[in-house]
Parts: sequence; structure tokens; C-alpha cells
Amino acid sequence: MNLPHPLHGAALARPDAPALLAEGRMFTHRGLYGAALRWASAPWAAEVEPGEVVGLSGPATARWVLAWHALGLRGAVVAPLPHG
Repeated sequence: MNLPHPLHGAALARPDAPALLAEGRMFTHRGLYGAALRWASAPWAAEVEPGEVVGLSGPATARWVLAWHALGLRGAVVAPLPHG
């Protein structure tokens, strides 16, 4: 089963609307989706298979959000884990 990623729908429906404000940087839906797509094609993400469960831990930063969306775009099941 291939489900659409909600960030893709938001990027289509409201591309210039604010999606994330972190570390003094504002991402629009289009910008966040584009960055997540780039991260999803990175070598570290390319090893993730659809349906694979991936634990994700870290501080609440833009990088964490991008990793979460990138893994979701790869079809992974992301399990947020406590940080620290």
C-alpha cells in the first residue's frame, strides 16, 4: 500500500504558508517538502526500505523534523524515541 505523505498535500494546497519555525528559520510547506525530499534521497535514508520501523531520537530541532519527514517519504514507520 502506498499512502500519500501529508506534507505533499500541504505543499500543493498551501505552498507558501508557514509550516515550521525552528532555530530562527521559517520553512513554508513547499520549502519543508523540498528539503524533506532532498533528505529522503540522501545516502543514509536510501538504505531504509518501505515498511521498515526506524527509531528517531534527538532534540526537537528542524533537523529532527526533516529526518522524520524524509523517513516517512521513504515509506518508513517512524518511532519517535525519548531524547536524553
